[in-house]
Amino acid sequence: MELQIYHSVNEGLYLWNGTSGLLIDGLHRGREIGFSDTSEQYICMMRQGRSFFAKPNDLLFTHIHEDHYNQALVDEFQQRYPGRIVYAPGLDKDNIQPVVLEHGIARMQIEEYEVYAFTTVHDGKIYEDEPHCSYLIRWKNRWIWVSGDAILVPELADRIRTYTGQDNVWKAFVMVYQISSESGKAFLKKLAPEQICLYHLPYPEDDRYHFCNLAEQKCRQCKAEGLPVKVIASDSFIDS
Repeated sequence: MELQIYHSVNEGLYLWNGTSGLLIDGLHRGREIGFSDTSEQYICMMRQGRSFFAKPNDLLFTHIHEDHYNQALVDEFQQRYPGRIVYAPGLDKDNIQPVVLEHGIARMQIEEYEVYAFTTVHDGKIYEDEPHCSYLIRWKNRWIWVSGDAILVPELADRIRTYTGQDNVWKAFVMVYQISSESGKAFLKKLAPEQICLYHLPYPEDDRYHFCNLAEQKCRQCKAEGLPVKVIASDSFIDS
């Protein structure tokens, strides 16, 4: 089976390989700050153990801001699915210990997923000291880069390349601020993923800061520069 990726909303990603699932930044709030809460439909699936939650799942978070992580939903998940892995930088309830490979890079084996956690700096001066990770995830011959809200720089692409070797990154997930910056675009040009997926967008009814319009505008600009960017719709599967 091919690896399937489902995008919920904000930065919520669900990876499914036919045996196990990995949910990244997928249990959150955010409506109060211009993003979106995890949908009630998604929460019902978790509570009833159906659809995406019918098989074993583990949770990863890039960081614990409210538009990425909600403690009450994570607590409920752990009560309903005891023993499943939950990992986030700076979280005192982690139940997996990453193996440190070098400064700022650690490795975890989560079911069939090989996960490399890169310590990165959150975009924005007021957040730069808060724990944040970006993830390089491997399943068979597929490499996926999940940026979270990190500042992206070309040197980071070089470090990623030391782990992917001759393989290209299949999909790189980035947000509007990252593709709006010169360093972010330089990072993407050096990384050269097969597809750049633009996410961290709210549902239209929550989009008080017009992120969706900005994303479409930046997507057009990046395509003109030769970057294979695609805006990822909420509640949709991402093309293989």
